[in-house]
Amino acid sequence: MRKPKLEWAEKGEAEDFDAAAKFLSLQCSDAKAKALVTRLRNAKLVGRAAKDLLSAARLPLLPSDESRVEEV
Repeated sequence: MRKPKLEWAEKGEAEDFDAAAKFLSLQCSDAKAKALVTRLRNAKLVGRAAKDLLSAARLPLLPSDESRVEEV
């Protein structure tokens, strides 16, 4: 079974930013969360966004022989 292709929207939905603000406010002040969300709203979509996000999460890599790992 092939995994579905990840497609990024050109612009985030309002509820996405509201959820981001709520999450960020758990980690930092409301003012800082609001500033970060403002920057997110104005950010341009960057190539390799999915890989960049996964990299930033600092999750351990899957072994290369894992069936769900595909060559890039």
